[in-house]
Amino acid sequence: MRLPELAIPQIISDDYSGALTATERLILLGHTRIAHIGSEYDYTGEQRLNGFLEAFRKYALPCRKQLIRMRYPSREWGYHAIRELFELKHPPTAVFCANDTIAAGVVSFCSDRGIRIPEDLSVTGFGNTPTAEYLNLNSVSQNADKISSAICSNLDKLLNHAELPPLTVIPTSYIARKSVQAPPQQNQKK
Repeated sequence: MRLPELAIPQIISDDYSGALTATERLILLGHTRIAHIGSEYDYTGEQRLNGFLEAFRKYALPCRKQLIRMRYPSREWGYHAIRELFELKHPPTAVFCANDTIAAGVVSFCSDRGIRIPEDLSVTGFGNTPTAEYLNLNSVSQNADKISSAICSNLDKLLNHAELPPLTVIPTSYIARKSVQAPPQQNQKK
């Protein structure tokens, strides 16, 4: 999470580009009814939402505001949000979750309701946590090894009284597993 009000060197993952890439993957498979379940009130959630929205602009697709749900980054929120989305007349065929914990809530709801992943709903998370691996979810990796290396490099510079960069942004990586596929065609035209 970036804290611009602090005048200290910061190391963050590129949340914007990670969300853009994950959403692009869904669009390129043919999804147009893509939901975003995210967290509000923080820089990270804002960047991931902005990356999601940029994918729609980039491909000149309408972004359906009714498919965006923002609140708390929890499993319970993921469950509640996807339940709301499936009450819509035209529910999403894919969902980009701002973290893997939210995605776990989506998976739980789908399991309870007999909604098949990825046949009925494609799901992508963010963070590439053990939860994503266990659930076989596509996810965006924040590359913890590169973040750790950048921290060590900054500590070394600090110990040697060298100047530190004010902001280091670490690229993310998309991890493809088994939770995403092309949409069911009958749902896309609506």
